[in-house]
Amino acid sequence: MNETIDNILKRRSCRDFNLDPVDDGDLDAILQCGTYAPSGMNEQPYHFTVFQNPGIREQFSAIVKQLFLNSPLPRARQRAEADDFDPFYHAHTAIIVSGDVNSRFPKEGCSAAMENMMVAAESLGLGTCFMGFLEGLKQTEEGLQAIQLLGVPEGFDPLYVMALGYKKNDDIEAPPRREDLVNYLR
Repeated sequence: MNETIDNILKRRSCRDFNLDPVDDGDLDAILQCGTYAPSGMNEQPYHFTVFQNPGIREQFSAIVKQLFLNSPLPRARQRAEADDFDPFYHAHTAIIVSGDVNSRFPKEGCSAAMENMMVAAESLGLGTCFMGFLEGLKQTEEGLQAIQLLGVPEGFDPLYVMALGYKKNDDIEAPPRREDLVNYLR
């Protein structure tokens, strides 16, 4: 098996990070991989906001915690009730991936960018977690205020969040794959 396939098969969502800062060289390489993601009509509809500021993070987390506490989803409420709640699972860095509102296929391009970055991070020994909670934040005024803290440029819609950092535990077990996921028409 080659290294690329190995990294794809061993990558897992990490929700337990240590507090070490992400190496700038590693971060730059990961972001570069995101910019090389395929996109419809080569529009490259993605924008990346690297989120590391502790003060803004504290404000953002407080708003998200309140929204999660009021969520109809039991899992969101349970997460927010934890004393050490952090929407980024205490990862040192988060990357917000936003799509160009004028693009024809922003979600597809931004999803591909997320995957490129997650596989690149795995190859460098970093953990990631793909999160889509921004959609829920966009439904409330408080959530929109939290998103404003992220400094996403005008003309871009924040779609996804990736927690990024060094894993505390590197032996996360893969859940079994569902059966009947492939159908051949030959």
